[in-house]
Amino acid sequence: TASSAEIEELRVKNTALQAKINELSEAIIRLKEEAVQAKNETVRLNGEKNSELSEKSMEYMTECERLRNDMKTLAADRNGIEARLKSREAEVKTLNLEVKSVIDKKKFVEGEVERLRAHLVQV
Repeated sequence: TASSAEIEELRVKNTALQAKINELSEAIIRLKEEAVQAKNETVRLNGEKNSELSEKSMEYMTECERLRNDMKTLAADRNGIEARLKSREAEVKTLNLEVKSVIDKKKFVEGEVERLRAHLVQV
């Protein structure tokens, strides 16, 4: 069973939530009214500025086309860079293998030198 303190706490939370609901409801009403006003303003501007909007639309379409072309160029550049990167990665891998081979040969030679030194010391 819930204690009276818990019940009171829930009532306080309920009151706070109800206030928030009311606040949000008012905000929704206000935003709907603003949307209607904005729509009316848009209709008015469309009537007054139809040719200007048409001109802007053409500018935007031209700009979109330019951006599309730029994106194609950038994609091609990216592909070229990726290909060069893969080539460099393969080169690095090959060099790493060569370095490992040289290190292994060096260790072998050092081992042979030590073996020959030990042999000379015995002789």
